Amino acid sequence: MWIALFDRVVTDLVAQGSLVLTLPDGSTHTYGNGQAPRVAMRIGDPALLRRLVLQPDLALGEGYMDGTITIEGDDLHGMFALLMANVAHRPKNWRNRLIGLKSLFRHVAQFNPMPRARANVAHHYDLSGELYDLFLDEDRQYSCAYFRSPDMTLEEAQRAKKDHIARKLLLEPGMTVLDIGCGWGGLALTLARDYGAKVLGVTLSVEQHKIACERAARAGLSDRVEFRLADYRTVTGTFDRIVSVGMFEHVGIPHYGEYFRNVHDRLAPDGVALIHYIGRIDAPSATSPWITKYIFPGGYCPALSEVMPAIQNQVLYTTDIEVWRLHYAETLRHWQDRFMANIDKARALYDDRFCRMWRYYLVASEQTFRYYNQCVFQIQLAHRQEAVPLTRDYLYAPMAQNAARAAEWGARGGCRCSRARRGPLALRRSGMRHILPLMLCAWLAGSAAGADTAGAALPDLGAAGASLAGLQPVTAPHVMVVTAQHLATQIGVDILRQGGNAVDAAVAVGYALAVVHPCCGNIGGGGFMVLHLADGTDRFLDFRETAPLAATPGMFLDASGNADPDLSRKSWTASGVPGTVKGLDAALSRYGTMPRATVMAPAIRLAREGFVLTEADAQILALRTKDFAGQPNVAPIFLRPDGQPLAAGDRLVQPGLAMTLEAIAKDGPDAFYKGPIAQALVAASQANGGLFTLQDLASYTAPWSDPVSCAYRGVQVLSSPPPSSGGTTICEILQILQAYPLASWGYGAAATTHAIVEAERRAFADRNTYLGDPAFVTNPVARLLSSDHAEALRAGIDPDRATPSDQISGSLGPEEGQHTTHYSIVDAKGDAVAVTYTINFFFGNAKMAGDTGFFLNNEMDDFTAKPGAANAFGLVQGAANAIAPGKRPLSSMAPTIVLKNGQLMMVTGSPGGSTIISTVLESILNVVDFGMNLQQAVDAPRVHHQWLPDKVTVEPGYLTPQTRAALEAMGHVIEERPAWGADEAILRDPASGLLQGANDGRRPAGLAQGY
Repeated sequence: MWIALFDRVVTDLVAQGSLVLTLPDGSTHTYGNGQAPRVAMRIGDPALLRRLVLQPDLALGEGYMDGTITIEGDDLHGMFALLMANVAHRPKNWRNRLIGLKSLFRHVAQFNPMPRARANVAHHYDLSGELYDLFLDEDRQYSCAYFRSPDMTLEEAQRAKKDHIARKLLLEPGMTVLDIGCGWGGLALTLARDYGAKVLGVTLSVEQHKIACERAARAGLSDRVEFRLADYRTVTGTFDRIVSVGMFEHVGIPHYGEYFRNVHDRLAPDGVALIHYIGRIDAPSATSPWITKYIFPGGYCPALSEVMPAIQNQVLYTTDIEVWRLHYAETLRHWQDRFMANIDKARALYDDRFCRMWRYYLVASEQTFRYYNQCVFQIQLAHRQEAVPLTRDYLYAPMAQNAARAAEWGARGGCRCSRARRGPLALRRSGMRHILPLMLCAWLAGSAAGADTAGAALPDLGAAGASLAGLQPVTAPHVMVVTAQHLATQIGVDILRQGGNAVDAAVAVGYALAVVHPCCGNIGGGGFMVLHLADGTDRFLDFRETAPLAATPGMFLDASGNADPDLSRKSWTASGVPGTVKGLDAALSRYGTMPRATVMAPAIRLAREGFVLTEADAQILALRTKDFAGQPNVAPIFLRPDGQPLAAGDRLVQPGLAMTLEAIAKDGPDAFYKGPIAQALVAASQANGGLFTLQDLASYTAPWSDPVSCAYRGVQVLSSPPPSSGGTTICEILQILQAYPLASWGYGAAATTHAIVEAERRAFADRNTYLGDPAFVTNPVARLLSSDHAEALRAGIDPDRATPSDQISGSLGPEEGQHTTHYSIVDAKGDAVAVTYTINFFFGNAKMAGDTGFFLNNEMDDFTAKPGAANAFGLVQGAANAIAPGKRPLSSMAPTIVLKNGQLMMVTGSPGGSTIISTVLESILNVVDFGMNLQQAVDAPRVHHQWLPDKVTVEPGYLTPQTRAALEAMGHVIEERPAWGADEAILRDPASGLLQGANDGRRPAGLAQGY
């Protein structure tokens, strides 16, 4: 009988796809239409057939847990996809009526008074914390992540979720927040640390409460975050904001009125609440009995129609409802992947039956979100409509602007005089006689607001206005880190959270970029650091590479006396003596506060354990596939076994680099310059025709000096002096531009562009004539930056005509590759660090010494191979930069810090060869002259002129057709080419004191983050 009934049930259920069932008697039955997808299953227990007919949800899950149901290929995903596709489209039948009958008992099943609620929570959340570490992100966010892009990592998406929630709350520093169902404390700690809130988190889980308190203590946030082992119904007082993430599913239908009454009573009159919970997009139903028994007793995911009456009865305004559809499906997919990758560890904690149960739970949950009826609702509530801006634009604006926008709407409501704060019920009772005065007041308020805010309008952004108008930087009240690779940024922020200062974070980021951004971050190259401390100390650190002692001026010439670019770019002789390790250690030793091992530990972990590549990471790696393939110590790391480049989703593991970093962490620079790493570098170099000796490495130094400094329109610019040309050239351009009314002319205007081009033309000519390594060349920096010199150069600028470059004297100098990287850091004290470092081209010369794991630079190409010969960028180099033993090649790198009234204002810098100078220059002009916010300043299209070749290079969107025609009529030759540079900048907003961080949109792998 049960076989016949079972056959009928399955025939009724499966109409699409193919389900092949082998029954306990060995017979095989096929159901469906014979098309894909196909799933094959075996039922091993005859008694299970009866249970599958009477309690299909429970019996199916238990059968899988016990192993009495097996699936071909263990294809749980395929089974659920097939079943849910059929369930979602089946007609109403007796099973639907059975579900409807079960729903009548929901009030009994979900009656959750305080003792029962505590027991329900303990069933799931008081499991071993080690279990959750196997599949959750580091912050233990056990709720839906927010995937703004499909290639986000779980960590990125969970951070995006928390940021989105903070924005929906319109959070401001100093606000009080009640976090109902705070879990392990991740959201509460984030709101306190990154947004300046004071948070009370409540949970019923003993394990969660213990860990949350420990986390708060470790983070030094115990004075801003309190965690209580308490039911939400016991909380008293009022709060500016209330948030609940993933807790509402445990409330139970009988308690919805009680829940929202507590939200009403705890929420301040001008407050905002956000309830984020799992719901269903169809009609009310019942919880799966398997879920109730094994996963969430007393839990239920309600339809919106079951929730809204309870909200309306409490006279709360629903100011927004947002539906997240597939975000939880993606979150669960990540959890599954991590759980299965750690399945052996899970079995060590629990038995195999538990592991099968947990996998069943994760897969089933994903499939209900992906193919069936579950979604996530975010319901935003307030006592007053005016507590929230009229549109969702505030979600994409800096946090500091959110409250201002809400206040603006509150001010518009302020025409109601004393009624503005009486709440919605009072307004309803006020009667129709008030409507006309209210409308008139609103109209007058709107007119006044328009007049008052006219001066705060966005600047005229010219041709780029439409694309830049909506851009907003990341903001944070205390610290900010901006780098070209998101994992490196997170490491810098983590170091600051642990109590490190900006230098500690800069060193940690420098080593991290060597792991996660190997094209450009490095320990095989060199660079510059500009440092400003809150006590007024300003310093410059030079860790630029040097030529080996055996280097000669003609070392890159062929037998005919011509420059051979392969020698200067691809050979072992292309590498200068690396300076990064000595430089980072010099900074840490003098101005850092943390041990070397502490700041290097994150980079070592990433190298040893690996990290998952994003699409942007993979695209960079693919650029040197051919070069990697020919090297047995490189290919196994950076290529797949079949020789193809690594792709997004692959894990890059670098064991050799991990060992190198561990040696440096243990023994300091000596490990690199005198120990086994030095020996490996010398052995590989000499075996392949290179010039390195142990003396080259042992004699390397990273000297400190003062940064170059200049004034411009009330700010002070601190940047890199020689052997960098960047800071001097930027300052010289600014001195010339100081006399021109750029703000009045506007960004991208013909007059503005003409002035910038003519100033750059002259400053670059000086740069290439006079500047070089100060150990070999006398640099007349003071004269170049004098007001007399600027005035003399301005006198030669025709306001209506371009000056041909052949009328400007000078000799052209070298440029490094555009594949440099820059990062900026500001800590809570106001210490600021700007670092630009490079290995020249992407991955330098693509060579590694033995199993050291890092790429060597090809910075020797920055020297003059032959006077008059073009370098890699078509630039003709001069004799002043000829190769000499121990000499440092001239650079354009320009890590820069801007002060105002002696206080930090801006940190900026970029890669880009000669375009570094114009990129950094224009980031400053865009803020100081054109009033852009930082993200606009960084992303705005750029203009560049470097004296020779005599052409104006512009990015797409910089010029309107009319402006281009006007410039060409002046005699300018204009060439548009793809975007360049990657400015990673920080700005302290003088009005709010908040830090703005901007990752250049040209480098999507980067990240600005703070707290």
